Amino acid sequence: MEDLTEKIKKQKDNAYWERNQLVAALSKLFPAWLGKHDLNDRAWDADWRTIVYINIPPEARGVTDGKDFTHQISWHIHDSEVPMFDHLSYDARESWDGHDTEEKYRRLRKITPARLPLHSR
Repeated sequence: MEDLTEKIKKQKDNAYWERNQLVAALSKLFPAWLGKHDLNDRAWDADWRTIVYINIPPEARGVTDGKDFTHQISWHIHDSEVPMFDHLSYDARESWDGHDTEEKYRRLRKITPARLPLHSR
């Protein structure tokens, strides 16, 4: 049983590692910073309290009329993966805007490739 438990844990850890490769790439394309989850909130283990925040600006979503606002997306990351985000700094002034997981991925899907400055055809 121990072998199966270890195998499942390794699969889970690998899935997070793969996800975080993409989060790290996004954090290099858009304004991003690190934060810490409230220490008084026991919903997260101590080694999962680091949060990567990314702002998707209106122009990356095809909004050019100035009437829209930036969309924030965020992920908790394990302490062991913080080094892959060493290009970011901590900013305690910025905080979570209240989005849930469903809203986060809805916002992510709104990125319009043709509006990205790095996009070329």
